[in-house]
Amino acid sequence: MNPDDGEWSVAAAFDMDGGRPGGIHITNLFDPYNWVFIGLVQSPDRFGVWHLGQRRDWLTIEPVEGVVEAGGRSELTVTLSSVGMPDGTDMEAGLQFSHDGRGGGFEMPVSLSVTGEGQAQRILNLGIGWSLVSVNVDPALDDIVELLSPLVEEGLLIMVKDGAGHFYRPSNDFNNIDGWVGLAGYQFKMSGRGTLRIDGEAIPWDGEIGLSEGWNMVSYLPRVAVDAVDALSGIVEDLEIAKDGWGNFYIPSWDFSNMGLMREGSGYLLKVDGDVNLVYSLGGGRLPGAGAVRGDIDDLNWISGQPRSGVSYSLLLLTEGLPPGTRLEAHSPSGFVAGRGVVGDDGRCGMALWGGESPPFQRSSGFFDEGDELLIVAVGPGGHPQALEGGHSCPSGGGLAQAGVFELPGLEWLDGGRVWRADGWGVARLVCGDALPVSFGLQRVYPNPFNGSLRVDFALGSAGFTTLKVYDLSGRLVETLVSGRRGSGIHTVAWDAPNLASGMYLVRLSSGELTHLKKVLLIK
Repeated sequence: MNPDDGEWSVAAAFDMDGGRPGGIHITNLFDPYNWVFIGLVQSPDRFGVWHLGQRRDWLTIEPVEGVVEAGGRSELTVTLSSVGMPDGTDMEAGLQFSHDGRGGGFEMPVSLSVTGEGQAQRILNLGIGWSLVSVNVDPALDDIVELLSPLVEEGLLIMVKDGAGHFYRPSNDFNNIDGWVGLAGYQFKMSGRGTLRIDGEAIPWDGEIGLSEGWNMVSYLPRVAVDAVDALSGIVEDLEIAKDGWGNFYIPSWDFSNMGLMREGSGYLLKVDGDVNLVYSLGGGRLPGAGAVRGDIDDLNWISGQPRSGVSYSLLLLTEGLPPGTRLEAHSPSGFVAGRGVVGDDGRCGMALWGGESPPFQRSSGFFDEGDELLIVAVGPGGHPQALEGGHSCPSGGGLAQAGVFELPGLEWLDGGRVWRADGWGVARLVCGDALPVSFGLQRVYPNPFNGSLRVDFALGSAGFTTLKVYDLSGRLVETLVSGRRGSGIHTVAWDAPNLASGMYLVRLSSGELTHLKKVLLIK
């Protein structure tokens, strides 16, 4: 069965010789080169093993097909995975290329040899500001000062912190981190983008990481990207909250996660209610880069564009009366935007509320401080701040001074802290009984990029004749999605484009004299 579309077909028919199966399993562990079906058959008791097909999950390529125009070029991403393969396994494949002009073609060979754990090299890509990182190797050179000297010599490293509060600050010539530990995560603060190469002994993906009660900053060991809910399933009974370096979080008790895939090279913060050993689970593991874009790309860019610090508070909002795509902000007492989030289709919104760094390292003002009250405001359902009329209250809050921003009512706290605390978290309900004011525009066009199917949310401030059309970049009309009178409010249209070529398209909304345009990228 294909879990994506529910389609199924018979791969093989099994003759049980009159017996009945007592247990079945499809696996590639019996034979690392092939998928087999293993059945425990009773009367007579025996094991049956049937061959299903050659194993191909070790190799993925994106895109799987395409066309390169004369004089042009196309980038291919080939990913190799040795997950579930014993040492000594050798895999071979070939990528087929054809030439539709002169005929013929060629094959590009691809091979994978599994040599086992041993010496490994990892490259950390560090961005500007704070990053939470890790490497799944035990470094041959573990002295922090010597290991990070290339970043210091380039003038890029501001400071590094470990999970115990120790830090290395080159400008003050101070370090109290004993050494780099492969099972631990680290926070870097950089003045510019840089890379760090670390050589050492590879750590098995299923190695144990000892967690102590409270907060732990840990390394991510698998070489494949796995959804956080799957990866941390082994400690779900003891896990209070998990966070990544971007402020996304997973709270098992509230069945909420916006962390998406955990990835190699990233570090993570885990808070547990007792001492426990973490062994990552591959679950429904996917190869690096195979994760789908979560949410509208404009929303993700809007969230990631806000300033971040080295410490955050995690807030889960359960909203009622706010349409999906509503953008929410957390304002500190000084009016500084210190957190952003978007209401999902289920009415929930996870937000990271960033706080100021402890003296003497504080370099920016306006973030939340310990004990500050939390103020949540809305800036429009999927639009920009000007998408709503300023001064609106929902239902009774006072309007803020900024144009296009309105204050939401007080929060009903259900769990956790009611004020900002470093590395704290809370769950609150936010009910908005009045209809939100809506301004004209395309609210969400997602997923973007998309593969064959697209959903478009658009808003009309007043009723009128409305068209929603899709064009290619040459201006040719591809399809008309809406043509007729529509009432005020938020509307949703689904578009299936199975026969279109990959590329950029334009979605254009028109009503009266108003128009709004968004670009979407189709990838096949």
